[in-house]
Amino acid sequence: MSDTRPLHTRQAEALRRLADAVEATPGLAEVVDLPLRYLSTTFKEGARAQLETFLAGMTAAGAEVAVTNAVDVCTVDASLGAVQLKVWATAEAMKDGAPPPPVPKYAPLVSGKDSSK
Repeated sequence: MSDTRPLHTRQAEALRRLADAVEATPGLAEVVDLPLRYLSTTFKEGARAQLETFLAGMTAAGAEVAVTNAVDVCTVDASLGAVQLKVWATAEAMKDGAPPPPVPKYAPLVSGKDSSK
């Protein structure tokens, strides 16, 4: 039977179980270290909204967050210490149908937190 609970509920439960397993079995930390340092994904549909949601959620969680508004891609890196996440979208995905400004080719995600300057 498929779990029909909301995705955020299932993910939070799974992450708590992983945290419990790492604490209970210290050697497991070495096994999961590499994948937990390189969690990464790209967005195509609704990219701007998804990156904004990620940025807000990670900032609220106290993560160290860096936004890079490069010419062809917008990247948001978040570090929670031993767990690091990266989400990104191309300039094409970020423009949301609006004509792009000259450089970068999309309106920057956040001003004041841009690490590319």
